[in-house]
Amino acid sequence: MPSSISKLLNLTNLELNCCDLVHLPASIGCLEKLTKLEIRENLLESLPDSICNLRNLLHLDLEENQIRDLPVNFGQLTKLTELILDKNEISVLPESFGNLESLIWVDLCGNRIEFLPENFKNLKSLEIITLSKNFLERLPHSFGDMRSLSILKVDQNRLIELTPSIGLCENLTELVLTENLLSSLPESVTQLTHLTNLLVDRNRLFTLPHNIGNLR
Repeated sequence: MPSSISKLLNLTNLELNCCDLVHLPASIGCLEKLTKLEIRENLLESLPDSICNLRNLLHLDLEENQIRDLPVNFGQLTKLTELILDKNEISVLPESFGNLESLIWVDLCGNRIEFLPENFKNLKSLEIITLSKNFLERLPHSFGDMRSLSILKVDQNRLIELTPSIGLCENLTELVLTENLLSSLPESVTQLTHLTNLLVDRNRLFTLPHNIGNLR
């Protein structure tokens, strides 16, 4: 991509899907009117720090690249409501990720994430979280602070336990825990009375919570 793209100062929507891009010029950070940026199915391994200047972004889709790290100041994109990063190589989220307090939907499926930062709890507007196909063993205890959460998908990870605070996510309608290493579920799961889908197949469950019948 030529650096001269910075001259398109009135762009609000930029889609560069399936273009075999291997890098983005730093000048992309000059497109400060962008509200939607899609660069799906390319060959990006990193993002320029200047992408953090796109503070009017509402929708960012980087699905199916080879991105390993996000910029340290990624959390400056505080207007983001939709963030799609599935099918990349991300192993650690920057500490600033917790500043994305406008996020409603985040898709981190198919990465290499082993843990979530504790300040993930700051994302109180989140309604949909997809963390399938990562390497998570636990979710932060602070997950219970995300009361707007409706859909949580953590299937095909390495979960050995589910935080009891999950019971505080009172608006959950779908909880997907398929194909983990869970031997039990916390009793607090029975507080999720709005659940319509609970998927816990292919785990190591020996028993279910005593009051599981409350989920009706």
